[in-house]
Amino acid sequence: MPTKNPRIHVVLERPLFENVRGLAKKNGLSVSLEARELIREALRSTGKNTPRIYTGKHTKDLIGKFHSGKTDLDGILAKQVHG
Repeated sequence: MPTKNPRIHVVLERPLFENVRGLAKKNGLSVSLEARELIREALRSTGKNTPRIYTGKHTKDLIGKFHSGKTDLDGILAKQVHG
């Protein structure tokens, strides 16, 4: 079924998913709407008009480094998200 709005499929670790689901329940929203609001707030908090763009190659390289033990994935992602 075609839709007007683009979609994003995101895979979350169970603890992160449980946090989002808990927030959704607390706020009376679906998990999807809660995730959308969290993304909006994160983009708003960066103070930038355009979000960073990461390519599939960037993500593949980062995951490869993580699996080889050459990088701290959480630290890198936190730095990218929080600047």
